[in-house]
Amino acid sequence: MTPKTTTLSDSDLRAVGTLIEGHPDRIAAIAASLQQSGRVLESRVRGTSMADALPEGAAVRIALCRAQGYRRGEVVAFLVGARLTVHRVVVARCWPRRTALVTRGDARVFADPPLRADQVLGRVVAVRTTTAAWTPVPAPTPLTRTRGLVAAIATAVAAALASAFGARVAHGLAKVAYRLLLRARPACSATGG
Repeated sequence: MTPKTTTLSDSDLRAVGTLIEGHPDRIAAIAASLQQSGRVLESRVRGTSMADALPEGAAVRIALCRAQGYRRGEVVAFLVGARLTVHRVVVARCWPRRTALVTRGDARVFADPPLRADQVLGRVVAVRTTTAAWTPVPAPTPLTRTRGLVAAIATAVAAALASAFGARVAHGLAKVAYRLLLRARPACSATGG
């Protein structure tokens, strides 16, 4: 089944934006209504948290659907207050009565706080950058996977240090650890020496 796509004029979009801006309850209600209809939402990326896969200014298509069966590596759109965020799933857990997702921007050190199912709008199914063609969302790059591993180590360091030094100091130390780990180079050369 092909999802329905609705195109609004610029003036209609501004009117809707003015109506819902700064009102998370209105945004959530509209999103829930659209999720039931299986619609596709198009949006622009602002920021650099997904710069490897979704550069700033890129257009994305979000297939609106109820939280179900999200997998590690997929890119999802979710609401944090009144802000729409697009990040990659790093942990997905489903229980009979709830779903929990943990996401992280490809260019971020730390994962986002766990998401409730009602915060997730749907999957990002396509991206359009400078070309006119829509393409699937790129898979994580080796650099993205390395950042994820290093971020996990930095998070573990932060958790271990938090009880001794407090959360603020631990977070700062974990950022330093992350930067140092990314700068580390293998001891051998390309020739094996």
